[in-house]
Amino acid sequence: MKSVEVMTRRLHFLFSFGLSLTSTFSLGQVLQDSTSSAVSETFEYVREITPVDSTILIEDNKTNRIKDSVRYPLVSALSVYFDYPKLFSFFTEVENKAEVGFQVQVMEHILLVAELGRGRIRPARFFKNANYEVSGNYARVGIGYTKTLGAKSRLNIGFNYGSSFFNDRAVIEIEGPSGLFNSLEESIERNSLRGDWFEFTLGTESHLGKNLYLGFIGRLRVLNSYDSFEPLDVVAIPGYGRTFDSSIPAVNMYIKYKIQFY
Repeated sequence: MKSVEVMTRRLHFLFSFGLSLTSTFSLGQVLQDSTSSAVSETFEYVREITPVDSTILIEDNKTNRIKDSVRYPLVSALSVYFDYPKLFSFFTEVENKAEVGFQVQVMEHILLVAELGRGRIRPARFFKNANYEVSGNYARVGIGYTKTLGAKSRLNIGFNYGSSFFNDRAVIEIEGPSGLFNSLEESIERNSLRGDWFEFTLGTESHLGKNLYLGFIGRLRVLNSYDSFEPLDVVAIPGYGRTFDSSIPAVNMYIKYKIQFY
């Protein structure tokens, strides 16, 4: 009896020990699986929040394009432009004009402007009994603000001061009311005259390709002063326009060659 009882106790001990080992092994497996799953999820999360590239990118909301930041030197661009529609004025009898402009772009937004031109104006039928002509040179200097619009266009806003040095002349024919006498002609010629004005400008330009741009400038000219006379006053000022208008709107179209340093 004692031997059977001892055998029974030993079997019960072995059975309990086996169950303990099995439970311990199962718990370890569960812990290992849980740890592996947590580590995998952690790596997946880190991979999702880690940026693919460390380069800083700036997204333009309007055009939804990515662009690199640009550093502009002090003098970032030099330009020369020509008012090409004025070439057609040489085929008319009323006026002949030619104009060229220069721009220096400072940093990203500032424009320094200089424009030179020459004009000759013969107002048709301005006087009933006189032929009038004015001719001379003019110049404008100014400062402006430029801003990029999209990928290929720019907006330009500016303020200019203009000055003109010119001559005018007129041949006046005076006829007697009775017609019995020959008509009388009198010539008037005035030299070294001067006039000046201010301008507010607004324009845009588009990139044609390589270094070429096509654009226009809208101007509002405000007359400051000029040499006036009586009874026959100066009719027009080259670069400004008619003197009896204290302010004149105007539009220039141009083609530009631009060299960039950025």
